Amino acid sequence: MKHESNNYPMKDWHIKHMQNTIIKYITGLSDSMPSWEARQYMKFYNMANVQKTIAYDAKHGVSREEILAFIELVRTHPTYCDLQGNKLCMRNLNAIEKYVKFNIN
Repeated sequence: MKHESNNYPMKDWHIKHMQNTIIKYITGLSDSMPSWEARQYMKFYNMANVQKTIAYDAKHGVSREEILAFIELVRTHPTYCDLQGNKLCMRNLNAIEKYVKFNIN
């Protein structure tokens, strides 16, 4: 019996992490956020940190195609209709997509 090694044992976790990172970044600050949460958002959810996080998840098994498929899902699926109508959210999503297309292999 041949044993296949699992090169990315936490790939599912990294996929979910990438999705949560993208959604949190494009959603932005909320008026109902407590001040400590707003400070955390400002510290960790700027474009540079989001890029590092996506690159980290890609290093741990998330493919470029999976990231782009999720971005397309956000653009088209009815679940995200509140984000689709927000120009700032879509601008942030476009910036992430551009980064992924040119920097993630």
